[in-house]
Amino acid sequence: MFAADPRITHIPALREQVVSLSASLNKPHIAVPGRAAQEVQAYVVGIVAGGGFSLFVYLFLTSTFEAVVYVDHDRLRVDAQGYKDVETEAMAFLESMGFMMEPLNFRRLSPEQQDEVMKNVPCFTKDLKALAAAAAPREGAEQVDPPQLRLARLLAAF
Repeated sequence: MFAADPRITHIPALREQVVSLSASLNKPHIAVPGRAAQEVQAYVVGIVAGGGFSLFVYLFLTSTFEAVVYVDHDRLRVDAQGYKDVETEAMAFLESMGFMMEPLNFRRLSPEQQDEVMKNVPCFTKDLKALAAAAAPREGAEQVDPPQLRLARLLAAF
C-alpha cells in the first residue's frame, strides 16, 4: 500500500538508474492530505538500485511548488517481477485519484534527451523553490503547462 513519506522530497537518481518514467496527462484539482487543494501533476518513477528495483509515486503541487512522494514501504526493493506488480498498483493508485498516466519512454530517449528530461521534470529537482522562480508567470502571460512537462511529452513522442 502506498503511503506518503515526508523524508523524500525528490528522486535522487542518476540517468542510468531510471528504469521508467510516466507522467500524468492531466492535472486534476485534488486535496493532498495536509496541503491546500490545487492542481497536481503526477509522476511514477522506477529506478534500479542496490540489486533491486524501487518505485516512487511523485505528486507535484503546481500552485505551491511542493512535492509529496509516496512509496510502498513493504515493497521498497523488489525483483523484476515484483517491480511490474508495484508499477501496476502505482498506476491504479493514481488513476483512482483521477490522473491519466502516460509512459514517457525514458529508456528509448538518447542520453542527451534523458539528461534534458531529468533537468526539467520536477521529480528529480531537489530545489523546487528555484523551479518556482523560473516558472513564475510574467504579467499578462497566458497560463500553460510547465515547460518541463511540455519538453518531456515532446521527447516521449519519438
